[in-house]
Amino acid sequence: MHQRTILKGLQIARDIPYRDPDAFLSLVGADGNGKNAYLPVGDSLLSRHLLMLGSPGTGKSNMMCHLLRNLRVNLTAEDVLVVFDPTGEYCAHFQQAGDIVFADDPRASDGSGEGCWNLFEELADERRALEDASALCDMLFSERIRTAPDAYAATAARDLLLALIVYLCRQKDPSLRNNETLRGLIDGFDAESMLTILESLPELRAMAAYLVEPGARHTPGVVAALQQAARELFQGRFNAAGALGIRKTLRARQGKVVFVCYDAQRGRMTGPVFATLLDLSLQEILSRTENEGNVYLLLDDVCALPRLTHLEDALLFGRSRGLRLMMALSGVNRLSDRYGELGAQTILDAFGTTVAFRLHERAARSFVKNLYGRHRVVESFLSSVQVRGVIEQVMDQYIIEDEDLTALQTGESIVATMHYPPFYFRMKPYGG
Repeated sequence: MHQRTILKGLQIARDIPYRDPDAFLSLVGADGNGKNAYLPVGDSLLSRHLLMLGSPGTGKSNMMCHLLRNLRVNLTAEDVLVVFDPTGEYCAHFQQAGDIVFADDPRASDGSGEGCWNLFEELADERRALEDASALCDMLFSERIRTAPDAYAATAARDLLLALIVYLCRQKDPSLRNNETLRGLIDGFDAESMLTILESLPELRAMAAYLVEPGARHTPGVVAALQQAARELFQGRFNAAGALGIRKTLRARQGKVVFVCYDAQRGRMTGPVFATLLDLSLQEILSRTENEGNVYLLLDDVCALPRLTHLEDALLFGRSRGLRLMMALSGVNRLSDRYGELGAQTILDAFGTTVAFRLHERAARSFVKNLYGRHRVVESFLSSVQVRGVIEQVMDQYIIEDEDLTALQTGESIVATMHYPPFYFRMKPYGG
């Protein structure tokens, strides 16, 4: 005989206690008793952001598919839905006519045909061209500078790229403002021409110190670093005279669906561009002075990308500006590796709802267990020594224990949301 009694605290519910009177979509599945059930989802839940945490193959992508389909049909003209697609799965299954696709391959589309990203479209305000270009170059080069064996050359390459971007922004011919022209300038780079360009930019003239004079000892290393970065960043459809800008797309809204299709095969090279696209999206949201319509942002395996500079601030301050962020992670350790332990904890703590699928990683289980902490229980069991009878022990245990998480089946989860006890929910297979 074994009996467990809760003296104080919550326990995992087998029904679904969560209620949302303003829900505009429902996720179909079953509760902990195996009965058909619906998980209502409204703005009160999404505005506090949603985290899906689980080992690979446990049901995160299935939930993302349900969310994507339901959010699409509920978009208003004031909203926009942005999907980071690390595998191409979401774009392949959900892309429709009119959708915008940022990619470095033939999938790239402006919604009516082929359309390519143009970094100059992110610098629409000429009065802030230098500041915005500097921030953009920081995004493109942050990981390269952090990991480069020669940080000096990488930093110099970043600054010279900034100078070339500002130079093209100030040319009278707008047709020159595109990635293809920029890449051509860098491929044909020579120190004398660059010094002439810097002379025409008073606020950047000091960058001539990187080149000193043609033939200086460190000049070849700086030039090589710049050209290598350009070859890696501006390749495929990113090396084209495009007209797409993600900040412009978010400003236009119009109920658009936007796919950012990461290419894992060339991830080390083009990863900074995809990270920059997402960072620019977050920056655009943070630049709002009020909620101008919702931006639904679905991020699947964001740890595949370099660190997103604005992710923490967006989670903390984006709610009042319309950000509704849903993120799927396979574990906590990779997040800590990207953002540091304190940064990762800040990110995880910013989610008002966590959907925990089966977890093999100890750090991830520890995070989920600590969402609710402990409760006090009485464990009663019959002693193997007959004369001792029933033995009772009072102890403090986690409300969500390791065995609760490791016993979850594929598609089954424990949902932890604000002001409610945790509860079981098994998502219906998408398309099933």
